[in-house]
Amino acid sequence: AADLHYPYDLAVSPEGTWWVAEYGAGRVTAFSAEGQVLGRYGQTGENAADLNTPWSVTVDRHGRVLVADTGNRRIVTLDFG
Repeated sequence: AADLHYPYDLAVSPEGTWWVAEYGAGRVTAFSAEGQVLGRYGQTGENAADLNTPWSVTVDRHGRVLVADTGNRRIVTLDFG
């Protein structure tokens, strides 16, 4: 099991990946349906690739992961391309 630092929200993508916004870690963690960590995205900070107290996460019908990055006052789309 992965350690999570203040998980505040989760969303499930159309293909079954679970996304967890970790408020205390400044990141979003992706899990398989079986609980395996698939990746961690972001770090605490104020730069373009950083997150600062991510509050919420959602996945739209196209599979885009959007994060409410409250500390930086923005919505971030995670880019995997």
